[in-house]
Parts: sequence; C-alpha cells; structure tokens
Amino acid sequence: MIAVIISTLQSDYLYESVWGNEGRFSGAFLLLIYAVSVFIIGRLFRFKQWYLEAFLVSSMLVCLFGITDYFRLDVMGFKDGMTIRNLDIFTSTFGNINTYTAFVALVLGVAAVLYVAADTRKKAVWYYICVLISITAAITGQSDNVYLAFAVLFGFLPFYAFGSRKGIKRYGIMLATIFTVMKVLAVLDLALKGDEWGSVIGLDGLAKVIGHFSGTTAIALILWAAVAVLYYLDFNKKKSDDAGKWPKRIWGGIVIAVILVVTAVIVDANFAGNGERYGAISNYVIFSDEWGTDRGFAWRFAMELYNDFPLHHKIFGYGADTFGILTTSYTGSTATKMYESLGVIYDSVHNAYLQYFVTIGPAGLIPYMVFLVSSIVWMIKKAGKSPAVMACVFAAACYSGQAVVNIDLPAVLRLFGRFWR
Repeated sequence: MIAVIISTLQSDYLYESVWGNEGRFSGAFLLLIYAVSVFIIGRLFRFKQWYLEAFLVSSMLVCLFGITDYFRLDVMGFKDGMTIRNLDIFTSTFGNINTYTAFVALVLGVAAVLYVAADTRKKAVWYYICVLISITAAITGQSDNVYLAFAVLFGFLPFYAFGSRKGIKRYGIMLATIFTVMKVLAVLDLALKGDEWGSVIGLDGLAKVIGHFSGTTAIALILWAAVAVLYYLDFNKKKSDDAGKWPKRIWGGIVIAVILVVTAVIVDANFAGNGERYGAISNYVIFSDEWGTDRGFAWRFAMELYNDFPLHHKIFGYGADTFGILTTSYTGSTATKMYESLGVIYDSVHNAYLQYFVTIGPAGLIPYMVFLVSSIVWMIKKAGKSPAVMACVFAAACYSGQAVVNIDLPAVLRLFGRFWR
C-alpha cells in the first residue's frame, strides 16, 4: 500500500495513475481497495465449506457458457452485433478469452483438490464433474495461458495427493481426462469445423498440437489402463490408504528432471541455435518478439522503457497502470514497430509481475511477491487435513502461474484475492 501511494504521488501522470483510465482501470484507487479488502476479509470473514460449493456451482455455469461458445452456439446472445474478427476471442460471461481462462484456472484449482480429497462417492462424482467441465472449458477457452495453470496444478498437486492411494488414483484419472478431452475435441474439429466459419471454432495453440498428435490416443489409453490397474490392485483389500513417503519423493525427482530437461531445451533452442529441431513446439521454446502472440515484444518493450527510467522511477515506477502512456509516449524504433508492424497499442505488458515492476517498481513488486509466497506457505502450514484450505492454495497458485503471461484485471483479480484470505 505504501509503495503504491508513493508511486502515485511521484508519477508524472498523477490522475491516470490514480484511476488507471489509460490502461485497464487498475490504478492506485483500485489497488488500494484490494489491499483494504484483504484486511477487512481477514479480520471479519468466517469461512464455511458451502462457500466453495456455491463458487463451483456458479462457475460451472460460466464454464458451460464458454464451452457452448466454442461450438458457436451463443446461447446467451452475448455476441449479437459483434464484428466477425472479435467473435471467437470473446467468450462466456467474461469477455476476452485471456480473462476467462484466468478465472477458469481458479475453478480448476478448487475442483481438482476437492476431487482428490473427496471422502464419499457422491462428493467424488460431483467434484469430478467439476474437474471435467473446467478442463474442457480451459482447453476450449483458446488461450495458452491456462497451460501454465495446468503445469502448476499437475506439477505440484502430487505433493498433496500422493499422500494417499486414493489421491494417486484420482490424480491419474484427471491426467487421463486432459488427454482424452483434447483428443475428443480434435476429432470434433475434423467433423464439425468444415470451412472457416463452421460450427466449431477449432483448437489452437498447444491444445491443437497435442489434440492432433497421432500418439495422444495411445497416451490417454495408457493412462486409463494404469488407473484401472491401480483400482484392481486395491480392490477389496483392507489396508491403510496411506501411500507412504516414496510416491512424493519419486515425484519430486520427476519434477526436478523435468525442470532440467526444459531448461536444457530452452538453452539449446535459444543460445545454441537449434530451435528447428523441436518441430511443432518450437514456437513455445524459442523466445523472440513473436513468442506468445507477440508477448515477447511487449516484454522487451517494457524492459527497454525501464532501462531509460530515471532512478526514482526505477525504484517506484511511473504509477499504477501507466504502461499504456509510456508506450505511446515513447519515440524509439520499438514504438514504431508497435504501430507499423503489429498495428496495436500495448497498454499492458501481458505479464502481471513485469507490469507491476514497470508501473509501481521493485518497491511495489517485491512486497507483493513476498505477500503471495508467505501467504501460500502460511496456508499450507495451517491447512492440516482441511481440503477446503488446500483448494484455496491451489486456486491461488494456478492463477499466479498463468499471470506470468496474462493481465491482472478487476473481473478476476478480486476473486483471486478472496482465495488468499
């Protein structure tokens, strides 16, 4: 709060920094409302399990509207009068697909944890339905930012789920579900898409790569078979559900190995110049201005601007949500490329953390990051055997993951803040 106030007071664009009217309306006024609400909720709110249930019920409606929009049904009539170029990039009740998938990341985090921990068959069925719908909504949302949420969820959920045999099996079911949904959607692509304006939008990005990959069916079948074997081995066996420490330890080794492999691939593709060897995924491992639908350009532009800041702005930024003013005021060659080559005006960095770094400076970003990390550590320690608390942990973690390539907007960020408290 202090950093935001100082950043605003020393801004060259005081009015715009307060209201964020030249950006995404996330100026100091809104940021301070977020901060005050955290204190109010933290002191007065009394959590009850049914709040999460109500969240899931309402979220399923949002997800189902998004899925029907993928099939160009527009059951709510929200797209009446919309221009053709915008029809497929706005969906459900949220509008832009990036905002929508940011919300779905919260839903997926909650549903996955509650499904893993469900202690009755009825709860397990209900939560699995929520998982299935949210996975389908995430994929049909057509925004690759959601796959960072997937990576966070399926990369770290085993450290919670693998404490029990039940958790291992249900994790396997969710993993198999992802590949199955992608393959089914890919088949529907071929059956329904037809011409450019067929009855389905069609998969794009990473979902298209995986869905149309010839080996995806085999992967899904292998995962379902593995789950079936696990259930068979546990059938009618009266023994403890405790899985011991080894599953988590083994998974920890897998995570480390994956991180090392991904790092090696990125280094090889970007510094050794061997990007072409990675075929269909080369667009994801080679970092350039075009990376992430020109997000690479926005990030480079942000750092170019920051390098030219005077010292006090390097510490406190130019004020909340002033990035749009900075880009349009800049006269260098990068701005020329923004106007002439890309034909857009960037009013956001499309990376929540880099956005704060440039607009409210490291003085604002660092305490924000400390808040996020310390909060999640605190919640994990306090969660005990409460799946509801852990559901909030993973909801917030999933959102934080996708925020690396997305924008913090009022429609979703206020929900994100509720999960932290």
